[in-house]
This record gives sequence, structure tokens and C-alpha cells, in this order.
Amino acid sequence: MVIIVCLIILAFILLFMEIFVPGGLLGFLAVCCILGAGYTGYVHYGTAAALSITLLSAALGVVMFFIEIKLLKASGRHLSVESSITGRSVERPEDTLAGKHGVALSNLAPGGKVRIEGKDYEASSLSGLLHKGAEIVVVRVEDLRIIVKKS
Repeated sequence: MVIIVCLIILAFILLFMEIFVPGGLLGFLAVCCILGAGYTGYVHYGTAAALSITLLSAALGVVMFFIEIKLLKASGRHLSVESSITGRSVERPEDTLAGKHGVALSNLAPGGKVRIEGKDYEASSLSGLLHKGAEIVVVRVEDLRIIVKKS
């Protein structure tokens, strides 16, 4: 009987920890503990005891899970992210940039950042190393990269 009680207590501890360490592994281990307690009950006390142990433990585990969620919400913590992502992906440069002039924002060796008409872009240099601050002119646009040379 001690093993059954210990497995059930361990299952509840694992379910409690699952709230703070998401990923499902601790929940899976908790289910294994409940099933192990049920199996141990079957071996020592028969089918009726095993079924009772398993179903009662699982029901208590679900109730405990919902109580934990309520307590987390009452404490001001939430299980979901409520912030927004402020990052952005690289914009596709316009094909009309060919022939436009700009300035190198970083060393282009051969790739780096350039500013053309007030917007920043990734660019590659045709004329080798270009130092930061160098005046550039757009030769062509390929996919997401602008090809430039020293003006």
C-alpha cells in the first residue's frame, strides 16, 4: 500500500511541476506513476482495486491541474504570452532601386548594410571591400539582396 501511495504522491508532484516546466515530459511521467500505482494495486489487491486507484488518481490529478491554473491566474501569472513580437523580417527591395545612390552603414566585405533613400537594406559589393560611410550606387537587385558598387 505504501508503494501505491508514494506513486500517487509522486504523480501529483510531477503534475504540479508540469505547470512550471512545460513540455509534457513531467505530465507523461505523472501518468506513468498513476498507471504504475494501478498496476501495483492490481497485483496486490485485484482488478477492482486497480481500477479504483487508477480512476480516482486520474480524476484527482485533473482536479488538481485546474486548481493550479486558477491559483496561477489569481496570483497574476498566466500560462499564455501576452506580449507582441516587435521584430521584422528582411523587406524585399524594390526593383526600381537600380541606379539609386546611398551610403554604406557597415563595411561591405562583400556583404553588409546600406542606406538608400532613408531605408536600410542588406547589400553586396561588386567592387570588393567598401568601408563604412562609402558612397554607393545600386547596380541591380537580386532576390533579397542589393548589388552595389562604389560611386
